[in-house]
Amino acid sequence: MKRRILLACTLLCCLGAVGIWNSHARAAQSSSTLVGSWQLTLVPNVPPTDPPTIPVAGLATFTSDETVIATAGGVIVGPFSSTGAVTNGVTPAQGIWQPSPVLGRFFIKLIGLVANPNGSLEATRTFTATVLPNGTGDSFSGTYTLEIVEGTIVVISTGTVTGKLIPHPLLP
Repeated sequence: MKRRILLACTLLCCLGAVGIWNSHARAAQSSSTLVGSWQLTLVPNVPPTDPPTIPVAGLATFTSDETVIATAGGVIVGPFSSTGAVTNGVTPAQGIWQPSPVLGRFFIKLIGLVANPNGSLEATRTFTATVLPNGTGDSFSGTYTLEIVEGTIVVISTGTVTGKLIPHPLLP
C-alpha cells in the first residue's frame, strides 16, 4: 500500500513539474510580441533587378488580437500593374500575425487589393513573412514572400524584411 501511495505521489510530482515547465515555455514565447506600430524596410532579392533593388519603406500596426494593417510603397500594396497602368484603388494590406511553430519567431500574412477604375478586382497581393524579434523586442528581421495575382499572371518575389518599433514616449 505504501508503495502505491509513494508511486502515485511521485507520478503527480513529475506531472506537475512537466506542467509547470510547459507553462513557463509558453509564457516565454508569449512574452515576446509584435504589438505596436513598426517602421519596416523590405529588400526584394527575387527577381533580381537592374539597377540593384532599392530598399522599400513601410509601416505596420500589430494589434493585441493578432491582426495587422500595413502599407509599403510598391511591395505589399503600391501601384504596380502588369500593363504599366497606374491603379487608383489600392488598399492597405490587412491580415494576421501569430507565433510561429519555431519558438520565438512570428508568422505574418497580409493581403492587399488593387481595384480597376470601375471597382472590379485587378490584383491581389499576398505577403507572408517569418520574423525573429531581437532580445529587447524593439526590432525584428526575417524573410518574406510576395505573391501578386493579376488575372492569370502570377508574380512571386522574395526578400528580407526588418522592423523597428516606433517608441511610445511617456507623455507629461
